[in-house]
Amino acid sequence: MHKLAAVETMVEVALAKTEEVGSPRVVGMHFVINESGHVSEESVRLCFDIAAQGTPAEGVELFAWNLPRYQCFHCGNIFEGSHSDDSAVPCSECGESVLMVPPPEEFYLDSIDVE
Repeated sequence: MHKLAAVETMVEVALAKTEEVGSPRVVGMHFVINESGHVSEESVRLCFDIAAQGTPAEGVELFAWNLPRYQCFHCGNIFEGSHSDDSAVPCSECGESVLMVPPPEEFYLDSIDVE
């Protein structure tokens, strides 16, 4: 149930930020989900439905995507990229071979859209 607690916190943060900027409501929340983690888009959506119920975030449009992270063998650069065959992704700094590495979080709230 750690996912539910994490999503509840994300809903609270989004609502606080909406109030802080003087917006009447949140209209969208964008999540990034670690491809190699144990969290699915479906589980984030389910937790969100529970966490947002009865709050101004209820009914908000959710956007979720997997964004792989890579680390270069040569220069150590860590960067995010689009999903593809790992062997075909060059380092964004030096062009050498990279390895997909998991981000430290299984999923996180990347941004919110407000009215």
